[in-house]
Amino acid sequence: MTDTYDWNDLALQAESGQLLPVKGSELRGESAAQSCRGALLQATGADTMEEAKHIALGRPRLDSQSSISVTWKVRASAQLDDIVDDIARREGRTRSALIRDAVAEYARTHQAV
Repeated sequence: MTDTYDWNDLALQAESGQLLPVKGSELRGESAAQSCRGALLQATGADTMEEAKHIALGRPRLDSQSSISVTWKVRASAQLDDIVDDIARREGRTRSALIRDAVAEYARTHQAV
């Protein structure tokens, strides 16, 4: 399928108010909201709005004071990995959250005062 639209030209027309909606296709109120929710679910492939929101917005910041976070890469034995996965699953948390909290607890108890 060949795309024959000049998307830049269409964008300019839309931004300048030159494009008009197809008669009878305008949505307002709850029908507009439903249509937008459906489009968001379809675009993200999500089953719920909460899942779509998570996909569309990405991961939340770890620290509300900073927009910077770092990624650590560590090696672990398969046995430790299984244990961490079991604990995370049992607690309804992600592996990352469990490891982050464990390191934070260790750091608090071993921090030089």
